[in-house]
Amino acid sequence: MTNDQIADQFSLLSKLMDIHGEDSFKSKSYSIAAYNIEKLPRQAAEMSEAELFSMKGIGNSTGKKILQMLATGQFPALEEIIANTPPGILDLLQIKGLGPKKIAVIWNELGIESVGELEYACNENRLVALKGFGAKTQESLLQSIAYIRQNEGFVLWAEAEKIANSLLQSLQTQFPASQFLLTGAVRRQVEIIDTISFVTTATGAALAAYFNGQEGVTITEGGNAITIQLPGSPVLRFYVAEEGALYAVQFTTTGSDEFIAAFTTKYTVPPAPATEEEVFAANKLQYIPPALRETASVLDKAAANNMPALVTKADIRGIIHSHSTWSDGMSTIEQMAIAARDKGFEYLVISDHSQAAFYANGLKPEQIAAQHIEVDALNAKLAPFKVFKSIEADILNDGALDYTA
Repeated sequence: MTNDQIADQFSLLSKLMDIHGEDSFKSKSYSIAAYNIEKLPRQAAEMSEAELFSMKGIGNSTGKKILQMLATGQFPALEEIIANTPPGILDLLQIKGLGPKKIAVIWNELGIESVGELEYACNENRLVALKGFGAKTQESLLQSIAYIRQNEGFVLWAEAEKIANSLLQSLQTQFPASQFLLTGAVRRQVEIIDTISFVTTATGAALAAYFNGQEGVTITEGGNAITIQLPGSPVLRFYVAEEGALYAVQFTTTGSDEFIAAFTTKYTVPPAPATEEEVFAANKLQYIPPALRETASVLDKAAANNMPALVTKADIRGIIHSHSTWSDGMSTIEQMAIAARDKGFEYLVISDHSQAAFYANGLKPEQIAAQHIEVDALNAKLAPFKVFKSIEADILNDGALDYTA
């Protein structure tokens, strides 16, 4: 389990305790623990017990729970409270503007236990009389519910890639004699994903049988594709191909509609290319990376052998917006600067909180001046590595910045 996954479980336990009206001090302690786990300098799974317990904000009790989760994948306190919570209550936590305490009110006073019941109650104007609610809150909740309905099944590319890679491993294990390749919008690295697509030599019948046992699944077959819809997940689409046509199908399903239409107007797709690169070579085109297969105009660049180079991780020269122990960070500026330098970066930008962020030990003007002296000394010591000075300055309610100068 990653630190983020562990922190999410602590955070969820805190929220559910508030919904159930349990001890507020204990609930807050779990919330603080979640924050501290997120701020750990590296993955808890990589730490020894002694190192983990020595981390700021990780005491004996929290540390033991983290170790238990890492060893067993279980968090008994969370599992127990989830077992005593209607499933729809967890869905209510996803609605903007509806925190644990408000969920407790509508659950206890109106018996609302799902998003659908909440939507119905809002349309019936039943929330306006509740303490802490009103007409504006009710309308805001309806808007949030509508937004969720419109965006169900959509995820950011980074999350979709994780799902896709995990599924690829599972499918390859389940179907060792078949091939699976990623295609579609995930392969093009489109920012928002609603469908994760694969090309496979497995049969539609075999795939349908594999997914059919899962709860709430909907399976649709048509042409050479099979579509799998799982609750709360992007659509999964599998393009079934003969083994010799695997890369041809991957090519035609990777590009956008505009790109493929333009390609097939001017060029041809070999029926059985050994690799996707062969599709371009056969048409005397420079290879076009999947991320650039969005528009027709990129074909002209490939024909002229003038494809732009993609930005890669190796092009990143420094790290910006870093918090140090001057405010709410877990490491000193020197520790971060040395770590960044040792990873091959050229610079680090320090952006600690400003004074209005008292909850995060925001810096007062005299502290900023002292920090700048430290940065100047580090720049002399670590040259040519450079530490840049900046501040995450709050914009106040009157529109002014947190500092006067």
